[in-house]
Amino acid sequence: MPKGQSKVPEQLSACGLLGPDILLTHGNGTTPEQASLLTSSGTYIVSTPDAEILMASGADPLAFREDLPLTCLGADCHSCGPVNMMHQM
Repeated sequence: MPKGQSKVPEQLSACGLLGPDILLTHGNGTTPEQASLLTSSGTYIVSTPDAEILMASGADPLAFREDLPLTCLGADCHSCGPVNMMHQM
């Protein structure tokens, strides 16, 4: 795994903490292998567009990742921009 790459999905999986009752956010740096792990476990990923833009990670916007089909929309927090869901769309 590259230096600085998050290992959160693997760690959660090892502890039995992935599944359809789990919702994760800020997964922009998710590797294809991690995406497969999350998808196969039924874990949901929330896209927070304003926060993703503000963080400027350089990763593809989460909402447009074809390998993460289990996605929903969130507004994150007031410091990232409007929490109005219409604005996020």
